Amino acid sequence: MTKYQREASDLRFLDHDKRPEDQIARIDKQLHDVLNDGIDLEDNVRGALVEETITTESTKVFHGLGYVPKGFLIVRQEGEGMVWADRVSEWTTEDLYCKSNATSLKVAFFVL
Repeated sequence: MTKYQREASDLRFLDHDKRPEDQIARIDKQLHDVLNDGIDLEDNVRGALVEETITTESTKVFHGLGYVPKGFLIVRQEGEGMVWADRVSEWTTEDLYCKSNATSLKVAFFVL
């Protein structure tokens, strides 16, 4: 169990023997403690960071997530050009397809 999962499981929203103002203050403090320590992607998001060279041809990209991803976010790209999802209906639990308008564009993206 991660730190954030432990803290979230400690949240008790109703305590009938306390004043509502005290309950609100306690919940506010607990949420503040959890959120202000930062939200870690490992605790809150399933995904894979992938680096691949994308071309004008449909490029097969291995992600290995074990589920069909919803999409991806570009984290970094080296060079000018655009990247987009391709053959989305053919995405699998292991691979997805992308295309670019550049002949060779190195891209790091987060698949989710």
